Amino acid sequence: MSAILENTAINQHIGARIRTRRALLGMSQEKLGEAIGLTFQQVQKYEKGMNSVAAPRLYHIAQALDVPVSFFFDGLCDGGARHPEDKVSIVDIETAKAIGGMEPGVRDAFRSLARTLKTSQQNAAA
Repeated sequence: MSAILENTAINQHIGARIRTRRALLGMSQEKLGEAIGLTFQQVQKYEKGMNSVAAPRLYHIAQALDVPVSFFFDGLCDGGARHPEDKVSIVDIETAKAIGGMEPGVRDAFRSLARTLKTSQQNAAA
């Protein structure tokens, strides 16, 4: 795979992770842009993978979305190329929006349940 295709795949993966987390929080592109000093159009370009996110900017996005920088790289494989099945689907986005729209106590309980299920699944696989 050429370097351009690998970079494009990485940009798209990071963009999808930004979009998913932002939607999970119920945050608009405009609000994220305000938090990091950009326009919503630039946030759109990042989310679509059209533009690369520089490391300092990614750090600020991570702070605004309350995740570690490593969150954006979760799921990358083979030196940056992602598998086609790793794409974020519209179902993922709709689920994230629904969770983001929950009242804080319900959302926290849902996240706790999800963490418990993930741990149980990992323990069962081990």
